[in-house]
Amino acid sequence: VCAIVFIILIFSSVVKVESFPISNYDYYRVGNGMSPAVTAIGGINLTNAAFSNTSFYNPALLAFREQSTITTAMKLYSDNISEFSSSGLPDKQSYLWYGDNRLSNVAIDAANVGFSYLSLISLQTDLREGENRTYTDYYLNAYRASFADKSGILSFGLNLSLLSGRLVYLREQSEGEVTIRESFIDDRLTGFAVDFGAVAKSGTLSYGISIPNLVSKLYWQDNPNRVLERRFMAAVQWGDDETFITSGISRKLDFSSSSIYHMGLQQYI
Repeated sequence: VCAIVFIILIFSSVVKVESFPISNYDYYRVGNGMSPAVTAIGGINLTNAAFSNTSFYNPALLAFREQSTITTAMKLYSDNISEFSSSGLPDKQSYLWYGDNRLSNVAIDAANVGFSYLSLISLQTDLREGENRTYTDYYLNAYRASFADKSGILSFGLNLSLLSGRLVYLREQSEGEVTIRESFIDDRLTGFAVDFGAVAKSGTLSYGISIPNLVSKLYWQDNPNRVLERRFMAAVQWGDDETFITSGISRKLDFSSSSIYHMGLQQYI
């Protein structure tokens, strides 16, 4: 498989840090994708039912699947800790980003139905600015059932997800030999999310739209309940499942950041 990839990423922020450290996280940005093959064609797949973990971006694609598949993926890191120090950050500032090898997803896809486990995020950071330190350890997993139906050239689908996660957050300041803890959170969550998707196919053209987290809720044990970021995605594909050109756009529905444009070309040889 030879893939020529063009990805234009225009976004201003990934995590908004407010009074609660995990307020809005973009789980559908390119780096958090569940399929390496989809990442290679631009980062989203709204129109092609042949890829693994079809339902992640668009559950409506399950209506066009002709075979049942079981797939899995892992995220592997060459080093367990990546450090960005003063060369790329202000003086006396260092940033540690922990990347643990982990199972990214397990998916069972069949005609009109799918089941999957997804590691939506596993984030560990340690930011030090002079005498200040901010440590974050956050994970969120999803256990998902997906359903789709087709009528003529149109198909519609839903993802129904149960969520579980945990956040450990520490902010402290050192004054001489004394360390003052300014904030500490150790909280668990449960929740749910519903995604919507639709696909239309006409000849060699396919059109797809998806709204991840159309309805969602995170129930924290000791902090206020919150919702997940909602994003609108749309794409068009020309070609068949093996050779095609695809182009798409995605944007947060609250317009807090700029759009992300996705383009990709795949050619089997």
